Order: sequence, then structure tokens, then C-alpha cells
Amino acid sequence: MRYLPRRLTLLLVCAGATASAQTFPVKMASHQSSYFRGVNPVVLPTYHVTFIVAQQATAVGGGAKARVTKVLTGVDEGMLRRLTDEAHADLRAQLTAAGFQVVTDEQARAMVAANDIPLMTGNIEIVIVEGGITLNKSIRQSYVTVGPTSAPALAPYRYGAPYLGQIKFNNQLAKGQPQDTLALIPHLVLDFANMNAATTQSTKKNVATAGGTAVFSVRGVSSGIMTVKVLPRDRMFPAFIRPERDYSVATAFARDIVGGAEAAPLSIGGSSIARGDAIAIDRPAWEMLVRTAFKDYNAAIVAAVVKGRA
Repeated sequence: MRYLPRRLTLLLVCAGATASAQTFPVKMASHQSSYFRGVNPVVLPTYHVTFIVAQQATAVGGGAKARVTKVLTGVDEGMLRRLTDEAHADLRAQLTAAGFQVVTDEQARAMVAANDIPLMTGNIEIVIVEGGITLNKSIRQSYVTVGPTSAPALAPYRYGAPYLGQIKFNNQLAKGQPQDTLALIPHLVLDFANMNAATTQSTKKNVATAGGTAVFSVRGVSSGIMTVKVLPRDRMFPAFIRPERDYSVATAFARDIVGGAEAAPLSIGGSSIARGDAIAIDRPAWEMLVRTAFKDYNAAIVAAVVKGRA
């Protein structure tokens, strides 16, 4: 089993007692529900899950500097791949239960290959952000994006990819499929902390503060579903829907170990503070939250499609 880079997996510490999971009341933002009228079958070319694995909050002002880095620890690549496989399988199961025909993964892969949609190398992308120049304040994130084993991640739809770069692929993604075929490319972003940074300047003293708290969240504003419907004469009709907001729960899932992780240093001079903390997961609690998150997210996707198909 290959592990994530060492600075992202320094510790594996269980927090002990776990609280029962709360639900994520995911609801899709306003969209044209009639878009889904008559759709069937459904193709799931992939399912991207992005796990935020480190957050860096920096504040700089008037000679005062502060930086706090929170690192999610106790996770490994195999774990993230397995959970992504589960998320993909769950969406298939929920769509099937709702009465949709979902084409096989083999058929979906053949469609992707026939239409020259590039795959993400290794079915994973690891982005590590450290240090950097900050004016006033900044929040930077490191993350891992994974695709399912049976439906590998699609490069044009990677986390943060510009929409303009996707247009070409939207217009060819489902070519050759029957009219009213619906291709769904879900992207779910999961976070582990809320970070903050601020500066206060006065004639007496300049102060920079940075910090964060462990909170498990579905980043709905960063998540979303690219949908492509096949129209007559093999024309594609792409659309994008996403949750209306972010969703967090109070369930305990980790222990915050102050100074337990590496942190990118700040420049020398003035009042400078830099600290790295480990958010050491309780593995069963964290996995339970991930499963609850993708099941609730998938239920919202299915509800949106069902509402508009009549």
C-alpha cells in the first residue's frame, strides 16, 4: 500500500470515544429541473472525491506575522481509494433503486475511450501547498483527488479546473450514446478544518493572528455535478449543478495535537509565529462521516434527477 507524502501522514492517533454521525442535509442550488426530463439510461464515467488534507492560514501586516498549519493525519492512499470506490458504487445503487438504468462500468470506460477523454495519471492527484507570499491574509489548501478503480478520474474535470477548458470535452463526452442518455460526473469535496487569519494595525501595536478548528465539512460550494444530456442528432447539452452551501457537523472525529505537524516557516524579522498542528483522526469516526457525506450527497443528486424526469 502506497502512503501519502510523509508530511501529510506523520501520526496515526485515535481520539477514543466517537459520537454518532449526524446527517448532511445537502440540497442542490437552483437549477432547471426540466433538464432531466425523460433521461435514461444514466452513465457514470467517473466520480471524483477531493479530500482536503492540510490547511495553512497566514496573516502578515505591519511587521507582525502569524501562520498556523493544520494537517490531517492517520489517512493513507489506500483508504481514500477504497472510500471513493464506495461512493461511486453507492450512487449507482441509489440511481438503480430510483428506477434508472445505469450502464456498466465497462460501457462507461468504452465511451470515455472512444471520445478521447483524458484520464488523470495514476487515478490520483496530490497537490501540496506550503509557504508562499501573503499580503494581509491567506488560506491555502493541500488536497488529494481520487477516482474510482472501475471508473478512473477524468483529467479535464480535476479539482479547480477552469470551465472553459472543459467545454470541448462536455461536447464530446457522451457521443455515440442513445438519445436522452445522461452522463453524470459528480465531484465531492470533503474538508476537516475551518481556518482563519487576521491582522490588526494601530499606532501602538501591530498584531497578526492565525488559527483553525477541526470540523468535518462537505464543501458544497466547491463540489458539484457536471451533467451531459444527449439530444437528437448526437448533440450534447451540458449543465452544472452544485449544493447550495457548505455543510458541517459537530461529530467528534479527531484530536488536535498542537505542534504535532510540520509547518512552512515564516520569514525572519518582526513578530513572527509559525506552528503546525496535527488533526489526528479517530479512524472509525472519520470513515463513518465520509460515508454519511457521500450517501447524503448522492441522495441529493438522485433527488434532483428524479424531480425533473417526469
